[in-house]
This record gives sequence, C-alpha cells and structure tokens, in this order.
Amino acid sequence: MDIKEIAYRINEIGASDNSEFLKIQEIRAKHLDKQPRTWSPFASYSIQDNYAFHSGGREELQFNIGQDYINEKTVFRFGIAFSLEQGTSLTDAIGVFKEVKDRYNHFLKTNPDFFKDFSFWHYEHGNFGEFYNSVKEIDEQLFRVGNFIFIGNYIEKEVHEINDSDIKTILKAFDYLLPAYEEIQFGKTVINEKRISRLAYNSNGWVMPSGPYGKSNHKDSHEANYGYGHEEWLFDTSKLIDGYHYGFLEPIRKQQDAYLGHNFNVWLYTIDGVSKSRYWVGEINNLEVINQEKANSIKSIYKKNGWLKEMEEQIVESGANNRGFSDWEGVDLFNVRFKPKDLTVNDPYYELQLNHPVIGLSRYNFSHFKDDFKITLKNESQEPFSFSPDKDDLNTEESEGVKRTQHKREPKTIEITYLHKAISKQLTKILKEKYGQLRVKAEHPSGIGANKVDIVVDSEKEGLIFYEIKTYNAVKSSIREAIGQLFEYSFWPNVDNAKQLVILTQKHNDLDEVKTYFSHLREKLGIPIYYQWFDIEKNELSEKY
Repeated sequence: MDIKEIAYRINEIGASDNSEFLKIQEIRAKHLDKQPRTWSPFASYSIQDNYAFHSGGREELQFNIGQDYINEKTVFRFGIAFSLEQGTSLTDAIGVFKEVKDRYNHFLKTNPDFFKDFSFWHYEHGNFGEFYNSVKEIDEQLFRVGNFIFIGNYIEKEVHEINDSDIKTILKAFDYLLPAYEEIQFGKTVINEKRISRLAYNSNGWVMPSGPYGKSNHKDSHEANYGYGHEEWLFDTSKLIDGYHYGFLEPIRKQQDAYLGHNFNVWLYTIDGVSKSRYWVGEINNLEVINQEKANSIKSIYKKNGWLKEMEEQIVESGANNRGFSDWEGVDLFNVRFKPKDLTVNDPYYELQLNHPVIGLSRYNFSHFKDDFKITLKNESQEPFSFSPDKDDLNTEESEGVKRTQHKREPKTIEITYLHKAISKQLTKILKEKYGQLRVKAEHPSGIGANKVDIVVDSEKEGLIFYEIKTYNAVKSSIREAIGQLFEYSFWPNVDNAKQLVILTQKHNDLDEVKTYFSHLREKLGIPIYYQWFDIEKNELSEKY
C-alpha cells in the first residue's frame, strides 16, 4: 500500500470496527459549528506523497501518519503533530497555535502519565532535530515557524510494508489520543475521559467504613494511621442533594485543581492489604469533580442533616480512629459527585487474575484507562456446565485432616439501610393513596417467627400483595436476597399466602436483563413474581415488570 491507500484503509477499518477515531469530524463540527468537508477522517486533499493528516487538520493539532527516518531506520510514524510550516492556508502559524500549544503543555503537566507510551521528536525547517523517548513540553525554542513537532509512535516498516494489523495498531493509538486532541485543540473536554482509580479497601460495600482490615500499611497514608479512608461512603447513595451523591476519591484530591469541572468515567478497583488480592469493584460514569466552595456547602448540609455525625459514629463502630474527622476541609471529604443511575457495582466483585495489568499498580493515581484493563464478563448461563477437577483434587500433598490456612476476607456488598427505610416510608404512603388507608400495612408479621413482610397490600381486585424492599447497589444482590424471603413468607411450609410477590429496589440503570429474568421466572415457575423500582427523589413508582 502507499500513503493514500493506508489513509483510506484507516477510514475503512475504523468504520467497520466502530473506532472512536471515526468520530473526529463530528467532534470538529460540534466545536466549529459548521459541517466539515467530509465525515471521514482522511480525504484526498489532506494526503501527500509520504504523509497524511486528518481532513481539516492543517490549522489544528493534527492526526498524522507518514514515512519517517529515526535512529538510522526508515519507519512509519503515527500520532499527533503541530505543523508550524506556513503557506497559503496557514499564514500565521504562531498566532493560530499559541493557545493550542499552551493547552498542550497544561495537559501534559496535569496528566503526566497520559503520553507515557509515546515518544517525541521534531524537525526544524525540514531538518531532523532531536528524538526523545518520553514526551516533553513545547518551549519557545521549539515553538517557531517552520518547525514540525510530533508526539506518537512508529512501526519499523517502510510504507509499502504496512498491513491491516498495523492499521489496527494505529487506530488503537488514535482512539486513545482522541480525548486529548479534543481537550488540547478546543479547550474543553466534552467526551468523558475514562480513568482508573483505586479505593481504600472496604468490606461493607463502600456504604460505611469497615475498619482497619485490608487497609494500606504505608506509614504516611491516612488509612494506615486512622484505619479508614474518606472514600468509604462512596456508594452510600441514600444521601442525595439535588439528585447527586457526593463522595471522595483520593487520586483526584492529589490534583484537585487540574481536574476541576471535568467529567470522567471511572473504573474502580481495590486492594486487600492482607491477601494482596485486587478486585474490580465497578464503574461510575459522568463523575464530576467539584470545587472547594461547593464542597464546603455540602459539608454544611451534611452537618445540618446529622449525616456528618452519623459518618463519625460509623468510623468508631468500625474500630477505626475518628480523631479530627470533623475538622477536615469540605474538599477533603467531598470532591466528586454523581447520580446514582451512573453507578454500576459488580455482583460479586471480580477478583483480578495475576496477569491483569492492575496487578502491577498500587498507588492512588488517577491513571488513564487502557484497553488492556478491559474485562469481558461471560454470561455463564449460556455455556454448558463444566466438571473440571477442584483445586483440592489437584493437590498432590496429603489432604486428610484439618489444615490451617490464611483467612481471606473478601469485600462484599451490603444494603443501604437508611435508603431502605426512606423508600418504605414513602412507598407505604403512595400505596395507601392507591389502595386505601386500611388496606396497606408496613412491617406486617409474616407468621413465621419474628419475621416481617416489608409491606403487605390487600387489594380488592388482585388479592394479597407482598412487597420486599432491598437497597443494595447491585440490583442482582437485591433480587437474590429478596426472592428467598418472599418465597418463605408466601409458601412456607405448604401454604399459598400471597397472590403477587413484588421485589422493589431503588432505580438502577441496568434493567433490561431484570425484566427478562422476571418474565422468565413467571413463565417457567408459574409464580406471580414481579419487579418494581422506586425513585425516592421524584417519588415515582415504576410499573410492574
């Protein structure tokens, strides 16, 4: 292939693979408020004999491919570039690129790890300048008319040797660089960057502190000295202010001002400080970094509502040290916010294998998410059951008798009790308005020991309806816990108490499979069991699924 064929092949493979890079013209159109000449990344008029740049890239930080000569070898380069050579279409290179260059330097300073897998080199008036293994800032010496500055990688091949596999490598790099291009070129991040963040270890589902177990033992860390981390309430979505839950992420606090006002999609993991096991906990989309003024106002609201006192009591109950807790600045307790619908918690948490890249991470850094971190969770129900030998069966050592082993305390999800109580109170009121004051009762005795049904409705048309409320952050956890209780209340030992069983949770964002599951249960078991959600902010009850 020649340069033109490679550029067009990037367009083709990018389109077939749904590459993020294929959105570049949409991004440009949005910011420039005009339709681009083409919706494809590369076009004939942006392709030369030995290089090409994205259509519209002459006066922009440009995605660039081309033949190059590095370390006495002919190579094929790919990455982003500042082309400061002036011509008829670019008469004031310094004026056009001054702010872009400044934003690039700022981006590099605030995201020091972003370009860690890329190199940096430049040309001065067509002559090769210098090659750097790591990316550097652009100083005034480099930022001169006629210079060409490149940030990227290269393949040790000549142009005609490039194949489809190489093009996929190029597209992978372009996909990764696209958010940086948008922020540097246009001055703001519109597409949420995806980051990875470590959480202090917690065995209470990050709803409340769980005590010193599993915490980092680094002598300078807060969790080592006090036995808890400020992110241990990150998933306590019972405390909402204007529809948002406010929480804390340690990696963001390290560079709070740099991330201020930005939105991120964050992949969360934790490390058990005892076993050293790593767990993928879940993800938060559209997480917003807040400023100090907002954080202080949130702290005041928490204090007024008694929530701050509750948090301090939970620290003590967990066995951790609450000394100085109430004296922390607002931004040291609350530096991010998100809506509960944007929280996805794995059920159960996923223990990472030894070959996963996160195994090599231990610091609280807000690193960029890479494709290597991705985990595809298989739907095991679609696969045949496997009866491979158990680990104990493969142990050739003596297996008789009781042996001592290290106890592994895995993190677990827990119910948000305050949210459970709040939903029960509001839902009871709604159901009484619908069915009548004397036909709805909360905490109704189940007839089995001291157990109680969360809400019982005596409907004239539908008969007795049993509601079981669960408020775990993972909807499957709520269903799993509720279904056994409802079956017991309705059928133990050989009765048929309720005409309908309803599992109710807070509103979640992953309900398609839930609807399918309940439909499947009714069809397969012939039991009238349903699912509903309740939005406590809007006081809204869904239909039955």
